[in-house]
Formats: sequence, structure tokens, C-alpha cells
Amino acid sequence: MRVSKVLILEISDLNTISIECASCGARVLMSLKDVAPPGKRSEIPGKCPSCDDNWQEIRIGVQKLRDTLTWLGKYQVAFHVPKPAAKG
Repeated sequence: MRVSKVLILEISDLNTISIECASCGARVLMSLKDVAPPGKRSEIPGKCPSCDDNWQEIRIGVQKLRDTLTWLGKYQVAFHVPKPAAKG
């Protein structure tokens, strides 16, 4: 018999997103509630606050993710995430 630990995340558990710049590694944390629909002013910066790398594609992707999560929230959807094994 095998026993494993799994983290179960419901849609309502997903409320913060972290965006890391591919160019410089700067990271921005924000609430998904602050993500505006496409075409509206969003709290997601259009460029990296550190190196000015263009973030327009990630901005659109996060907006679509937020819309998808909102839609999925109408259903009983959960994500099962395996818990990493302890290092030792």
C-alpha cells in the first residue's frame, strides 16, 4: 500500500498570483481580484517595474486565467497538487 499526501486547492483558494520577470527575475505579487478584464485598466503592470521588459502578453494571459477561474468557480472544481517529498 502506498500513502501519499496531496494538497487540494479549490478555485476560491486561488487568490494571489506571482509574476516573475523572465529577463531580470523581479517578482510582482497581486490579488486576482485586482486583475481587470481585457480592455480595462488593470493593476498588472504593462512592463517589468525593474527592467522595463514588455509584459503585455503575460497581462493578457493573467486576465484570461482570471476569467477562466471565475467561470470554473461556478462548478465543483478542485486542483490536486502532490505534496513534494521532504528533503533530508
